[in-house]
Amino acid sequence: MLEHAVVCSLEGNTIEVVIDRDCGEHCLHCSRDKRKHRIRVSNSKNLDVTTGDRVEIYLAPSKAILAGFFVFILPLLLFVLFYWTARTGFRSDNEAIPAAAGLCGIVAGFIINVLIKKLRKKEVLPDIVSVVSEKHRDEGNDTCNGIS
Repeated sequence: MLEHAVVCSLEGNTIEVVIDRDCGEHCLHCSRDKRKHRIRVSNSKNLDVTTGDRVEIYLAPSKAILAGFFVFILPLLLFVLFYWTARTGFRSDNEAIPAAAGLCGIVAGFIINVLIKKLRKKEVLPDIVSVVSEKHRDEGNDTCNGIS
C-alpha cells in the first residue's frame, strides 16, 4: 500500500509524517477533519529527508494482514475457543460461565497483542520509499500543526 505524506519531525531513522487522504467530496468514511492523520514511519533506506518534504511511504500487505490478524481475529478466535472449552467442560444450563470464559478469551487476545508488541525488538512501521518533492519545506509546519 503506497501513500503520500509530508514529513513533520525527524528522530533518527524514525520519522513522523502526516498522511493526507483525499478520497473525494462524497466519501462517507472520511470527514474533513479525519482526512489528515499523523503516523510514524521508518527511514530504513537512509534517504535524505527534511521537515516539509513530501515522501512516498509503503506498508507491505503481509505486514498489514498480520497486524489485522493479531488485532481483530486472534481475540475472536480465543473467545470461541474459551467459550467452547467452558461450554463442553462445564456441562450445565448456566450460560454465565461460558460467556465469562469467552470474555476472558477476548482479554487474553488483547494481552497477547500487548506482549507481542513489547517483545518485538523492532516496531513494525511503514517504510519511506522515496522523496517525491522538496518544495513543501516551507509548508511543512503548517501541514503538521493541529494534527494528532
